[in-house]
Amino acid sequence: MRPIFTKLLADKTSHLARHMKSAYPATLGIRKQIRTLAGDILVQPGDAHAGTVGTAFDVLSGFLMIENHVPLDPAPTRGWRPVHGLITHQVTVLAHEAQGDRATIDDFYKAVWVLAELGAIVRSGYSNPEGKLEQVIKAAPGFDELLDITPTDGIRQLRELEAVAAEQLYPYLHDPVTVSASFPAVREIVQAESDIVAGGILLDYKTGAGAPHKTTGARAFFPSDADIFQILGYALMDDPNDGYGITAAGLYAARYGVTLAWELPGLLADAAGGRAVNVDAARSSLRSALEADYEAALTVFG
Repeated sequence: MRPIFTKLLADKTSHLARHMKSAYPATLGIRKQIRTLAGDILVQPGDAHAGTVGTAFDVLSGFLMIENHVPLDPAPTRGWRPVHGLITHQVTVLAHEAQGDRATIDDFYKAVWVLAELGAIVRSGYSNPEGKLEQVIKAAPGFDELLDITPTDGIRQLRELEAVAAEQLYPYLHDPVTVSASFPAVREIVQAESDIVAGGILLDYKTGAGAPHKTTGARAFFPSDADIFQILGYALMDDPNDGYGITAAGLYAARYGVTLAWELPGLLADAAGGRAVNVDAARSSLRSALEADYEAALTVFG
């Protein structure tokens, strides 16, 4: 049983979470810098599920940047059933067919939303029987009913996020581009995928929006410790001999249209409180923490 990287970061008792907090205690300065540089929000949140919007933006970007993109392939998790695979194939075909008409027809965004709902199964390890997707599958409807689980506000947000990324992100990404990048060096011990690696730069998409200011209503983007740890962790999972050649890491604040990335040694040093960090040693320490969590998972799940 491979633990899920993001769940390990959220579990303060995990070896990974304790290691990151100990090795990189000075993320606050980085977070404050990001808040300042992000500026004003461009895409307002709404009543669509925020987590699904984030996953849907990941899926959408894959289709727009990779020709013949096939998301969720493979998707082996405990919660994945044959019907999920069948729907994934059908909806992926539709997304490719509808992509060219997305300026006037919503089917592409609806297909992306369904794929995001399916992606949530992969990321969480289970399917929610009370969720809209599973309820529709249980009712065995037609294809239109499946697409109609997409909320109107979800389509609005995806259209706006795409428009911002078309100006502020996609033109600046350089080949080679890999979306949903997994890491061969740790693949056997942890389930982890970064959003994108392009030209040796790892970026994690962040679609969150800060709470509105009590007086002005402005929403500042202020990432958490876990957000910084996630970026560092992904970059350190890369194997210089069998990986993506990652030399820099950062994030794309999708609602703000801002990309921020740092050379990896400098980012590690800032997070460590100003001391120099040997990248190879940092990779080794991270792997040790992941191996300890993997062994703990084996003990629990056999």
